[in-house]
Amino acid sequence: MKKLRISAFVLIFQIVVSALGFAESDFSFTAEPFAGFHFGVQDEFVYTSKYSGEKKLSELNWDQNRLFVYGARIYLIGKKIQFLGGLGAAAGSECGIVRDSDWMNAANHNDPELDKIKTNYSESDSNLQKYINANFGMAVNFDLNSKNKISPFAMIDYYHTEFYAQNLAYQYAQCDSNGIYGSYENAEKKFVTGKMLSLERLEYLTWLGLIYKLNATDRLTVNFSGAICPYAYVSSLDIHETSSKYFLDEMEGFFCGARGMIGLEYEITSRFVLTLRAQGFVLTSDRGTTKIKIGKNGNYSDSNGGSGFGLEMGEIQLGVKTKIF
Repeated sequence: MKKLRISAFVLIFQIVVSALGFAESDFSFTAEPFAGFHFGVQDEFVYTSKYSGEKKLSELNWDQNRLFVYGARIYLIGKKIQFLGGLGAAAGSECGIVRDSDWMNAANHNDPELDKIKTNYSESDSNLQKYINANFGMAVNFDLNSKNKISPFAMIDYYHTEFYAQNLAYQYAQCDSNGIYGSYENAEKKFVTGKMLSLERLEYLTWLGLIYKLNATDRLTVNFSGAICPYAYVSSLDIHETSSKYFLDEMEGFFCGARGMIGLEYEITSRFVLTLRAQGFVLTSDRGTTKIKIGKNGNYSDSNGGSGFGLEMGEIQLGVKTKIF
């Protein structure tokens, strides 16, 4: 059903794009290679519905900091309509820390006070294996006057990322005779070396927003944009390497995030424009399901609970726009 919603959105988007495209034939084509740095964190949440409502059992936070991002965007620009397509990747290995927190009492006791006790905590080294981002969008331009322009826009973002965690430092509380766990802070810190966790994540994000352009001088343009995420679909595969447990989360969110951008464009010549942008977004949702299997060839079974996701990202990019025709 989730994939059907995504397909329907893409189909409607393509129909709108085609209809507007045929209405305007005077287009110019511009390419923009870019490079920069990426900072952020991906969050995973696990909930239990064993008792009334949903209670948080686990939270993982995967840093993705100091990544070198690179790629290119292409623009098809008309008098009123413009289309954008982009493809990017990231390089880097060590990119921060993986923080894993558990609230074990929430699974076995219906006590709000016990639910607050963080019983397990660990940290590992976060490492990047794969990072791919592709997007496609369109905007409609409206000139307010000779210096000011606004452009409502719609865009689809796709992310495919893979990370792994290694070299674990952990504190796990023990339970007493009543099955109640204490705080992790009172547990002995222990260490394990080697690969602990793997994460593969697919994200399909939609954006609706507005761009504001100010022609500050004859050569300098300042851009601002803001957008909301009306729909997001996220698939997350979390592998516990030491126990061969596979956790597959499928999640979605409605109006679950926002993004912003500020950019500068300096016209070097009529063909070349130097660009600088800072952008970021925040997403979160607790609408999802979790399936579990043991071993690579095992069969998935539904878990007694739900899942959620979070994503906070920021980037600084430097690029050069080149007018092809």
